[in-house]
Amino acid sequence: MAPESLFYKFTGLINYKNKKNGGSTLSANQALDAQRDYVSADNKPNLAQLSPYSEIVKQLYSPKTEIVAAALYYLQKIAANEPTATEGILAELNNCLNTKNKITAAHKVLIAQALNRLTATQQ
Repeated sequence: MAPESLFYKFTGLINYKNKKNGGSTLSANQALDAQRDYVSADNKPNLAQLSPYSEIVKQLYSPKTEIVAAALYYLQKIAANEPTATEGILAELNNCLNTKNKITAAHKVLIAQALNRLTATQQ
C-alpha cells in the first residue's frame, strides 16, 4: 500500500466532517474567509504597548540561577542602549524584589546588585 501524500492529509483536515453539526464540512474558501475575518478584527496585539524587555522580565522568576543572571545581563544591556526603557526596567526589578515566595534569596541578591548598578549608571 502506498503512503498517503501530504496533500491529501491537509485536504482531509480542511474538509473534515463534523458529525455534531450534521456532517457539514469546512471548505478551503470558508477557512480563508474565517482567517481573514480574524486578522481584520482587532485581535492583533498592539506592538507599541509591548516593551522590548517584557519577555526577559518573565525569566527573572525562573528557579535556575543561570537564567536569572542572563536575564539581568540583557536587561542591563537594554537599559544602556535604550535610555527610555531604563525607568521601566528599574520598576520591574523593584517589583521583583518586593514579591514574596516567587524568588529565592540568592536571586534577590543578584537582582539587588543589578538594580544598584543600573541606578549608579543612571545618575
